[in-house]
Amino acid sequence: MVKKSRKRKNKKYVYLMSAAAVLAAAAMVLFITTQVRGRSAGDDKEETTEKPDAAYMVGYDRYIVSEGITDYPILPTDIENIFVRHSPDGVFKYYEYTDENALSPLGDVKTVKVTVTCSSQKIPATIYYVDTGGSVTGYGLFTTAISDADVKLYEYAFFKICDMPEGYGDESVMLLVDFDKDDFLRAEKTYSEIFGLDLNSGKTTKLTGDNGRTVDKNGRMRTDWAVMTDTLLKTCGGERLYLSGRSYLLGTMNEKSDVLLINDASKKPSWKVSGIYGTYLKVTNDGLVYLRQTENGFDSVLNKDGDETVIAGFTERLDRYLISGDWLLNKFSLELTNILTGYRVTIGSEIKYPTSFNVNPEGTKAVIFRATPSNQTAVLCSLETGAFTASAGDNIVVPGIENAMWVGEGKFITVFKNNNDEYCYRLCSF
Repeated sequence: MVKKSRKRKNKKYVYLMSAAAVLAAAAMVLFITTQVRGRSAGDDKEETTEKPDAAYMVGYDRYIVSEGITDYPILPTDIENIFVRHSPDGVFKYYEYTDENALSPLGDVKTVKVTVTCSSQKIPATIYYVDTGGSVTGYGLFTTAISDADVKLYEYAFFKICDMPEGYGDESVMLLVDFDKDDFLRAEKTYSEIFGLDLNSGKTTKLTGDNGRTVDKNGRMRTDWAVMTDTLLKTCGGERLYLSGRSYLLGTMNEKSDVLLINDASKKPSWKVSGIYGTYLKVTNDGLVYLRQTENGFDSVLNKDGDETVIAGFTERLDRYLISGDWLLNKFSLELTNILTGYRVTIGSEIKYPTSFNVNPEGTKAVIFRATPSNQTAVLCSLETGAFTASAGDNIVVPGIENAMWVGEGKFITVFKNNNDEYCYRLCSF
């Protein structure tokens, strides 16, 4: 990997085709493509053009260890320290975090061509995947801008493959499909079709049935009929669980959903839990943990053999919170709560209306962002003490891509744009 000084600029441009086009080819957005570059913590710092207003803010540069240009945004994968570049041309590239505090491109990337049938439409994609010998992660994309397949009801489909959770199927991997184009650059996605996939043949097997499935206003099968989330995937093995909004009005799944069991795909599923609040669901050694709406707000509850025990209570609506992993952040009081344990800590920052946050796997540190087109603020927090530091600038993160991807207890990677409008990654440590 070639490393360069921050002060060197590269001015070659390429165009990014938008995956969000409506039934047609996409508009183009300008990007710059070059090799990954690094920067040591001792290099000269460039001042941002916009100064922070609050006296408590400190320079963000003090936390930066290295950075590099990736030409498209990167997101985490299911394999620790491996990241994937999300490109709207459907070609997915992988990077690995190394001990050199940088990302290195992965060369051993495999492909498999798949076709799934959804709403009687045959949707093709090429999936780019990494097989470490112990785990598989992979992604593919269909859009009407990059494919000439005869697909009329869908303009966009995002494909993900992962290790088959225990008990879900006999195929080597699980294949998931998401039809929401707004999810493309979100780290946590919601998938509305669940298949098994044989990597050797490319053959797919539908794991959930369509018995009684109805259509939406666009003539497509309801996308809330059988739902898997990235959060549930991390713990779901053994019980064959998935989520469904089939018993409720279209578009209301974020308010209420049911937990179902996968049976034979030709039969109706069995109900496990009815009427949970939203789509958070985690399987623990003690039972299922989810949110349950109450008269004055909601609770996080543990369901053990059908008996519910309240873990933590909340007296406000769910839309007043941000959720990330197993944590909730009150956007107004800045109180963070662990859904699984009920542990609470309030961050004393004056940041107003944060737009996202991420907590490290150890549950000891968090990064809170407020990102607007003109300015971004990052608050770096200790969840053990509530202590924090805050920084403001115009190139900390990209609004809508505010993921802190952890590679150590206090090390995280973000996506930002530099002064040349280049998409880059940045490694920070605190």
